[in-house]
Amino acid sequence: MQLRKQRDLEERHSDENCCRTANKMPGIRAAICHDTYSADQGVEHDDMNVLDMGSRIVDAALAFDLTIAYLNAHFQPFEEPSSAG
Repeated sequence: MQLRKQRDLEERHSDENCCRTANKMPGIRAAICHDTYSADQGVEHDDMNVLDMGSRIVDAALAFDLTIAYLNAHFQPFEEPSSAG
């Protein structure tokens, strides 16, 4: 049986409270993103699974770009360098 990772998109007028509330739920790692770099890096570095966008800041074209960056990103687990000594 293969488990499928789920992701979600949130669009609200005021995104700060929604993001804070979402992160209180077990297994939720939400972040507010207003640029494609943050949307991509949030997934790759922090395993973000909820993208939160504020509709007062993000227009339709940017929302599309953020969504593409978010969905195309994959978590890259950090590996501690081994100490040879």
